[in-house]
Amino acid sequence: MSQPQIVFFALFAVIVAAAIGAVIWGAVAGRRKQAAEKGKALPKPGKAGKPGKVAGKGGAAAKGATPPPARKAPTVKLSEKQLSALERKFAAARKQFSKVMDKRIAREPIIGERLRRNRDMVMGWYEQKGKVVRLRYQAGDSRSACKVCQGRHGKEFDLLKVDVVVRIIPPSHADVGGKKECNCHIMPVMAGES
Repeated sequence: MSQPQIVFFALFAVIVAAAIGAVIWGAVAGRRKQAAEKGKALPKPGKAGKPGKVAGKGGAAAKGATPPPARKAPTVKLSEKQLSALERKFAAARKQFSKVMDKRIAREPIIGERLRRNRDMVMGWYEQKGKVVRLRYQAGDSRSACKVCQGRHGKEFDLLKVDVVVRIIPPSHADVGGKKECNCHIMPVMAGES
């Protein structure tokens, strides 16, 4: 092999190794971020022992120790009568939502297709009859959301308040003169979540 070929293969091997390392690093960092969001701590790579175990003579807890698990909210068991009443409320709200949302789609044909997709998604939440009780509004930063939508960011809306749900379902407005299109979305909030 000539000198340029050796240099080429050596550089190629370094680039491939760096790419593999970056992928692995990204996967580990992503897992750590997800675990941190869920309130769990992952052990540091290369550390021996289990998190939460007593380490050494001094009895100090390990650095990677996980906090005690958070208590879950007690689940309320509903009687058959209460459950059927709740199912009737969601069935009625679903019918009203479909009717009012179709009127909104007819009034706003420019954003109608996106409204139809969001309508179908929310209709599925109503069909679960009480498993999804609220929706949470998520707005991006000032570059991707208007001030109205930023004000709604993180707020939760009761699924049985149909008029409010129909009004806030994104997109709340069309592209404003080609300057900005609001990129907001809604997420389901299950019963028992806060």
